[in-house]
Amino acid sequence: LKVDHYPDSSELSLLRTEIDSLKMQLHYKTKVKKSSDIPRDAKLLMIIPGFGPNNQYIGMMDCMFLAKKLGRVFTRPDFFLHAINDVDSIRSFDITFDSAPLNEYVPTIGLHEFTRRCNGVIDSLIWLRNPDDWRHVVKIYLKHADLTYTNVIYTPDKKDLWFSTEENIQSYFAKVSDHKCIAICFPYATVYSSEERSGIVKYLHHSKYVKDVVSAVLKEIAVTTDKLLTIHWRYGEDSCAWYASPNPDYDFCWGTTQFHYAKTADVLSVLIDFIKSSSVTHVYLAVASHYLDPKVMEKIDTEFKANNIKYFRAQDIANLRNVTDNYYLSLIEQEISMVGRLFCRSDSSTWSDFIVNWVTQSQKSTPTIVSIAQLLKDKNLAYDTWN
Repeated sequence: LKVDHYPDSSELSLLRTEIDSLKMQLHYKTKVKKSSDIPRDAKLLMIIPGFGPNNQYIGMMDCMFLAKKLGRVFTRPDFFLHAINDVDSIRSFDITFDSAPLNEYVPTIGLHEFTRRCNGVIDSLIWLRNPDDWRHVVKIYLKHADLTYTNVIYTPDKKDLWFSTEENIQSYFAKVSDHKCIAICFPYATVYSSEERSGIVKYLHHSKYVKDVVSAVLKEIAVTTDKLLTIHWRYGEDSCAWYASPNPDYDFCWGTTQFHYAKTADVLSVLIDFIKSSSVTHVYLAVASHYLDPKVMEKIDTEFKANNIKYFRAQDIANLRNVTDNYYLSLIEQEISMVGRLFCRSDSSTWSDFIVNWVTQSQKSTPTIVSIAQLLKDKNLAYDTWN
């Protein structure tokens, strides 16, 4: 045998990563039903999520994609509120999603199973984003999981990292291919767009707890899903929450690099017209309480009552089922939006995006999705933009 080329250490590491991926695909041709099905020496990948809850779900899907490409078992994360101050801000994966569907895409274990298999030590903690503003999150999350780490790897120049191809993934992680226990910090929107990556959302099903609450609430309110329309009113969107509106009368906003705005009265006008044309009996109003001006809620309530529109919102769920935690209420609201006949989305919202993407990728015929912004544009009620 003539050898023309002797691979160097980096090429060997890359080869090990590719072999791990092939081994996992062969070993798990049937879906994993429980963690004991996973060999003790299996290599693991854990995520420390970041930003708001729906951004954390996006990061989780990125990490699932990475785990499959790297031939690693994915660790189901726990999540946390928008503001994480201590371990009491953390919420369980199992009360958020059903773990069984995830195993159809990639083998998974729970967070504390990761701790047990790794003897409480992460071999490499890899930052995919600038760590300067997020060190306190990692500290709290590791305390929650009872974990420490021996090695830390920052992105080049501590800038946010984005994988543009599958080859980028393999080569970047090749340096830690022999490490059993790896954790990555804040993989939000770090993976290139692909049909496979986009399709992962269909494996995210809300927990039995969430589904049971929704079923009970709809039964108590006496509404059938085919007569239900959900509206996500994220007052302020990204703009009014963080920027001063050029005119206080224009208090419904949406956009990213440019911000559009409209009068609340106009928004109500197009929504009421849409509701009346939709032959629904009930409307669920999902509002972002940390953005909503109470005066806007008063306007909505007045106009809906004047037009005999029956609506309910989070406060009614709290009263009916004694659910007061905003994290759980948000999940329940999303599930209500997924089971109704119509969903009127907010733009520039990962909360709305999750619903839209899940319905699209799951190839569900309902709910039919419309956009508040598009309703405004159709009536020429979208106003000028400002940067």
